[in-house]
Order: sequence, then C-alpha cells, then structure tokens
Amino acid sequence: MTVPAKIDDLSSLERIAALLDARGESRDAIARAVGVAPATISKWRGRGPYRAEVARWRSRDIALIEEILERVRVEIAAAGVEAVSTLRTALGATRGKHPDWKVRLDAASAILSKVPMQSPADGPEARALAAVTLVIRRDGTEIEIEGEAVEV
Repeated sequence: MTVPAKIDDLSSLERIAALLDARGESRDAIARAVGVAPATISKWRGRGPYRAEVARWRSRDIALIEEILERVRVEIAAAGVEAVSTLRTALGATRGKHPDWKVRLDAASAILSKVPMQSPADGPEARALAAVTLVIRRDGTEIEIEGEAVEV
C-alpha cells in the first residue's frame, strides 16, 4: 500500500522551491533563489512530498486563474450588454426632429462588423450570415437589421 506524501515533511526552503517550481522557474533559478545547489533541487524533485507540494501550488494557481477568468467573463458580458444597449439607442438617433443618418449608419456598421463569419474551410458545422438586410425607413423612425444563418 502506498502512503500518501506528507507536505509537512518539507523544509521552508523546499516549500519555497516548490512554489517556484510550480510557477515554471528553471532548476538553476530555483536553486539561486533558495540558496542551494541545483543538484539539491533535482533531489527534491524526486521526493513525493516535494512533488505533492508542487502539484498543490499548481492546482491552487489554476483555481485562482479560473476564478479571475470568470470575473473577467462577467465584466465583459456586462459591458457587452451596455454596448448593445448603446448601439440600439444609436440606431434610432435623431438630430432635432430628423434622423441622424451618420450616427445610425455608424451604429449599424459597428454591429455588422461584429457578426461572426466562418469560411467553409472551418468544417461542416460552419455557419455564415447568408443575407443581411438593412432597412432604413423614410420617416427615420426605425432601422432594422436582419440576418439569416445557414449551413455552408
């Protein structure tokens, strides 16, 4: 039966070295940082408790990175919602009582520039925007953008 490695079996220098190892530092850089010979780092790397500490630091870093990425995703989504709202407002922009066509067309162009397009080389699941219709009513009350995604 295999006995699990005990992290408590590590010295403070080994713990620091394990953190640096988990962060991708070279053997020589780790040795310089903790004040031991590079051969000592190689020896520590062969021990179960050291490897367990490196793995613990790596998993902790990965969890932290995933948490940060999720926060960033939420912030981007919120900003995206606000941007879409702003563009929708711009699609109906007026100057006085008349449509502001420059602002409206700029907003429509901004939206259309972000429509995802894929080439047929991207595989059988590739989809493309087959048709885009931009309707600008003469009275300036509304702009409609319609698109239809089809298999290519």
